[in-house]
Amino acid sequence: MLANPPFGRGHLLPQPAASSVGELAYLELSMAILKPRGRCAVVVPDGILFRDEGPFRRARERLLTEFAVVGVVRLPVGTFASAPTIRTNVLIFERDSEQPDVIRYYQVQSTGSPPTRPPLESDALAGAVAWLCHGKPDRYSWEVRAQDVRCGDWSLDIPWPGTEGDNQAPAGQLHLLPDKPNAPNNQATVQLGAWIEKRGMTAGSQTVERFLGVSKHGFAPFKGKPASDTRRYRRVETGDLAYNPMRAALGAIALCQSPHEAGWVSPAYVVFRPKDGAPFSGTNLLRFLRSPAGMIETDRHSHGSVRRRLRYKDLGQMAVPVQLYDSV
Repeated sequence: MLANPPFGRGHLLPQPAASSVGELAYLELSMAILKPRGRCAVVVPDGILFRDEGPFRRARERLLTEFAVVGVVRLPVGTFASAPTIRTNVLIFERDSEQPDVIRYYQVQSTGSPPTRPPLESDALAGAVAWLCHGKPDRYSWEVRAQDVRCGDWSLDIPWPGTEGDNQAPAGQLHLLPDKPNAPNNQATVQLGAWIEKRGMTAGSQTVERFLGVSKHGFAPFKGKPASDTRRYRRVETGDLAYNPMRAALGAIALCQSPHEAGWVSPAYVVFRPKDGAPFSGTNLLRFLRSPAGMIETDRHSHGSVRRRLRYKDLGQMAVPVQLYDSV
């Protein structure tokens, strides 16, 4: 059974879809009507994989106990033109099958950037088919132990362990917290919040003259009309990073590299920088946040079903790979 459901219209579904949440209702319906020994591949947004509200968690528990999750194909952010900021996945599961010890994952690579990203061509899924159907790995494939998922709040939201430019990344099994002798607490990743601090002094009574906007290419003069009251606008100085919470999942984040780039951003923006003594520079952090792996992590921690928003406290929860420590 193959399904690409129209999310957000779960109220139109007949029973036995118990949930009124669109994306969850379609998944529940797929689980209910799947025939014995049948296999289902259904497109689901990221929230299905990690949301901890009761109905979502119970659905994942059922998938890993009453059914068998055999694969997750992670699609690029904005694969569907109608949802340019939403990350989706193909969730593959079977009925009346024993849960395998490992779940196969595959990261489909993007072409272009949303919202102008072209549709995926059929050959874009060739690697996923080779991996999930025939067990032929490549650098975008990996495995996760089902036991790790059960011990990790039943979350299936496991990001690709590779990074942009990592041409030698081997296929293999990913443990959620594999040992790393050179990493704090023997973890492969650390929470970003331990190494950043919030910035952005508000203007108050100061004269605000240089208004900035942020895109995936960096800072640029703000093209719109600023608010009549600029007292809450935030200062960006050399060494600061800034982003619009509503566009973070598109890679729209910038680093102020000189006094000539300094200025003021909307109070809706987030301004921050690495703490003194942080084992990575702002340049390295920016490179990660703009990479495919960083954008996946950004989308994972953003909130909202249609317009995703990355708050500062969400940014602090993001996992940063230990590899950032290799260069300062």
